Amino acid sequence: MDRSRRPKDIPEHLLARLWRNRDWRRHSLHLAGGQRLRVLYPGRPGGGPGPDFRDAILQVDGLAPVRGDVEFHREPRGWREHGHHLDPRYNGVVLHVVGRARGGRPPQRQDGREVPVVELIQRGWEAESAGTGVSTGMPLLRRWRALPAGRLCELLDRAGCERFLEKSARFRTLLRSEGCEQALYSRILEALGYSRNRAPFLELAKRLPWPVLLEIGRNTPRDQRASRMEGRLLEASGLRGSASSGTPMSPLAWCFAGTRPANQPGRRIAGAAGLLARYIDTRLFPALLPLITGGTFQEVRRAFTVSGYDGTLIGRGRAVEIVVNVVLPLFHAWAVMEREKALAARCLYLAERSPRLGENELTREMTVLLDLPVRTIPLGALRQQGLMHLYQRLLKGASASPEGSEPLQRELAVPPV
Repeated sequence: MDRSRRPKDIPEHLLARLWRNRDWRRHSLHLAGGQRLRVLYPGRPGGGPGPDFRDAILQVDGLAPVRGDVEFHREPRGWREHGHHLDPRYNGVVLHVVGRARGGRPPQRQDGREVPVVELIQRGWEAESAGTGVSTGMPLLRRWRALPAGRLCELLDRAGCERFLEKSARFRTLLRSEGCEQALYSRILEALGYSRNRAPFLELAKRLPWPVLLEIGRNTPRDQRASRMEGRLLEASGLRGSASSGTPMSPLAWCFAGTRPANQPGRRIAGAAGLLARYIDTRLFPALLPLITGGTFQEVRRAFTVSGYDGTLIGRGRAVEIVVNVVLPLFHAWAVMEREKALAARCLYLAERSPRLGENELTREMTVLLDLPVRTIPLGALRQQGLMHLYQRLLKGASASPEGSEPLQRELAVPPV
């Protein structure tokens, strides 16, 4: 390697790779002001618009750890050149990592707070590791990684069940405020929005509530119901000109950039209309209850797949997501409220037998951090839910003591090693 190559020539993607792979326990870093920086967790790659890494956990000079996002540039001036000082999406950034620091004031976020700067290339970047592992300074996470495969499977199952029960508890609040039918309708629409359009789909469910859409379907011939309901949903969404009463949403509420054609809002609305048109005569909740009580997971999943004249509108994968994340925990919540113990147990039983879901940022991150491919641990939907639960508890929502969190260890039943 050419040692004469200047650090400023290092591209940002390589800076990000060094940040993610570096052994922070052997190499100390210092902020531009001289304070020692300890990286307990470098964060997960952000992907898409926004900061480069999310949910990092950092400690400066032995003070309380700080959690937030991390942004990379070759030089400090990249912050302003890229307009981050005007972008509220970067108000969660707690560290600006650069290849070479050239002095000057720390960059400012849109909310006015300064962002500390660290120069990553402090020891010569050509000497650093280029491995694929991710090191972490969090003892608790290292203990999980050292567990035998059988014990880790046990704890992932338990974490998945805990996440399921937490969802059920949140749905109980929703059922009390919205009722069974509207709660199920609104959360199905939300699940069809993926991450980018979840909030707009929830708003759509408020603008055009299920009782109104149900009445529209009942007043429409059976073979025209899906298209008529699709039209009204599109009008309420603001994606189609409306002659109906009511105030439509703004088209600007919807996200189209970076969304695959199959996941565009209009196509997802068509899928929702095709799905909901099935339940005009029977209504949603009463029609699904016997299926969950006596059907297999595959039968429940098939109730949420929808095909249109131009292909699949709601495929198998999205149907599984809806069943696992909405239908089963919501029916479990209702069963707990009604003291239907057999139905509650049935919902959890079906969740435990759910097939694997599609990967997301959190499951991919925890798979790497826990070294799961090496362990060849089979992952069903419940264990994937367990991975997300652990991420939220260990790396995002829980306190991050540099020596580990004893209450968290007890909660997650992590044995001493």
